[in-house]
Order: sequence, then structure tokens, then C-alpha cells
Amino acid sequence: MTTMSWTDEKLEALETKVDDGFVRMDVGFAQVNGRIDTLAATTDERFKRVDERFDEVDRKFREVDRRFDEVARQFGAMDGKFDALDRRFDRMDDKLDSFMRLTMQVGGGLIGTLILALVTVIVAVFANL
Repeated sequence: MTTMSWTDEKLEALETKVDDGFVRMDVGFAQVNGRIDTLAATTDERFKRVDERFDEVDRKFREVDRRFDEVARQFGAMDGKFDALDRRFDRMDDKLDSFMRLTMQVGGGLIGTLILALVTVIVAVFANL
């Protein structure tokens, strides 16, 4: 194995290479940092636009919810009206049932009276014969 001897010139050349490498690294890191800053700004702007779109979507959903609440309220009001109408029809049905019973009772009484009158007439006619 051969050993290398470090002369002042070799050390200075190595130092120059190392310094040049660090300068290139500093330039590269500055470029990377610049790109990161640009991406951060672009990303911030994009997220801001996304947030604005979500805010708009949220506003629209609140409007849809408000409309559904209004429809539910109107259906609730209609339900109350239908309940009132149903009670009214029930009362009408009860009145018609009462009228029908009364008509049948009166009709039955009239038929019975007519039959009795007919029988009386028939008996009177046969009694006079």
C-alpha cells in the first residue's frame, strides 16, 4: 500500500475543492429553499381557494338545509290541516249515520203504519161483504 504525502499544495488544492463544494451546496440549498418558498406560497394560495370553495359549498348546504326545514314546516302545517279535515269528515260521517238511522226508523214506522192501515182496510172490506 502506498502512502500519500500531504504537501502544502495538495492541502491547498483540497481546501479549494472543499470550499468550492460548500459554495455549490450553498447555491443549491438556496435554490431548493427558493423552490420550497415558491411551493409554499403556491400551496397557500391553492388552499385559500379550496377553503373559499368549501365556504361556498357550506353556504349552499346551509341554504339547502333552510329549504328542507321550510318544506318540513309546510308539511307539518299541512298535516295539521289534514287532521282538521279528517275530523270534519268524521263529524259528517257521524251525522250521515245518525240521519240514516233516523230515516230507517221513520221509514220502518211508516211502513208499519201503512201495513196496519192496509190490514184495517182489508178487514173492513171483508167485514162489509
